Amino acid sequence: MLKYFLLFNINFLVFYPVLANKKIWLPKDVRIGYDISGPISTLWQKNHSINEGKFSLYFGKIILSLEGGFQKINYDDTKKGIYKNVGKYFRFGVDYNFLKDSTHHHTCTLGICYAISFFEEQVQALIQDEYALLKKIRIWEDKNVILKQTSSAHWLEAVAGVSVHIWKNIFIGLKAKIKFNKKVQGEKDMLCFEIPGWGFRDLKAYGGIHYYVIYTFRIQKYET
Repeated sequence: MLKYFLLFNINFLVFYPVLANKKIWLPKDVRIGYDISGPISTLWQKNHSINEGKFSLYFGKIILSLEGGFQKINYDDTKKGIYKNVGKYFRFGVDYNFLKDSTHHHTCTLGICYAISFFEEQVQALIQDEYALLKKIRIWEDKNVILKQTSSAHWLEAVAGVSVHIWKNIFIGLKAKIKFNKKVQGEKDMLCFEIPGWGFRDLKAYGGIHYYVIYTFRIQKYET
């Protein structure tokens, strides 16, 4: 899956200059954004801490993006046990912009991303019957057992988004994502419970909406 995604992006970098008329290797904008959805979600999910940012190159019709995030989870319940998860994740994507070029380079896009996550889990005295988490050890027989595991996962995302200029170089953006085709590696002593960047492991597909505040560096002169 990764090799096809990389092949697509390599073909874009090779053939896009042939289709462009001027400044073929120079993006019109460089955009840096912060996802405010994570901090907002911690208002009702106080055991989660999520921070995510994005970097994108705006070529007009084509937008290349790199996103990265850090997530920390800490469930601590005297009856159910302790679950900790710390991880980072990255997304590499390409989007097609359906809007004509305008003064401020607004966007309405469809795209696809390849995402990968690396994380470490720790479980202590967690009830297996409720979480369906363990497959090798019945830890309720020994309350002092602590399991640690380092795992990774990767998946694809179909993305639809918009971004709108609001003031000077500031934009706001919204992205709706459908995550699918998840693959998990590194499960040895237990099945993963939650995957940073994805969500709960047992879900075959996952959707969500992200809100961004974006600062734009103008590389090429804006046409009016």
